[in-house]
Amino acid sequence: MLNYRSERNGIYWVRPIFLIYFSFQVCFAFSQQPELEFRTLDAFENLTNGRVTSITQDSVGFLWLGTSDGVFRFDGATVYKYSNIDNDPNSLPASNTNKLLADSKNNIWACTSDGLCLYNREYDYFYPVVTSNDLKGLPGTDIYVINEDKAGQINIAFGKSIYKLDKSQNLFIKVLDLERGKINAIAFDELNNIWIAASDDGGLFYYNQQNKEIQYQVTRLPMLPLTETNFGLQPMEEELTA
Repeated sequence: MLNYRSERNGIYWVRPIFLIYFSFQVCFAFSQQPELEFRTLDAFENLTNGRVTSITQDSVGFLWLGTSDGVFRFDGATVYKYSNIDNDPNSLPASNTNKLLADSKNNIWACTSDGLCLYNREYDYFYPVVTSNDLKGLPGTDIYVINEDKAGQINIAFGKSIYKLDKSQNLFIKVLDLERGKINAIAFDELNNIWIAASDDGGLFYYNQQNKEIQYQVTRLPMLPLTETNFGLQPMEEELTA
């Protein structure tokens, strides 16, 4: 059932979508690889030809898919579609969705090719946060990189810069500029310092938010594209030094 309500180079496609279910068999005596079971999620079949650019799940358990054809929400039984509708301020600013984020407050953020919007659960629609008429401190509207830090603040990367949402001013304030590269992904360690993956002669950067310095960087990672799909973090036991 389909109910219409109103990262480029995606690697997933909507028709069909495969979900991975992990069946772990615990073995304490010897290390063992987990068995993987693949199941087809038939609810998304034949909905759209758009590619899936982002997948997330909220605390309720709903599955959210960002695609080049809009945002889809799956509650386990029904798929709902959210897209751009002309002259409707309560629709997505653009159907082409680059990235979705489910934050710690169970908000759903949608980064589109024409702005940032936030999901209103009470009335079931996305409302605009950043538009071409109100950039809120950002240099543009085509947003690909968003993440939440350990303090619950929303961070966005644009080009070689990172911006943090200041809720008291309702503005994005610039945190840092890299000397080179284009930021593809950001993540936060247990100390709330920022790990930054950048392409275009960039590298892997480590930003200490206390002393406001980039303390660690790797400029060459052969055979490892710096994208969010392979950019993970492990808690650090101690600070890294330059």
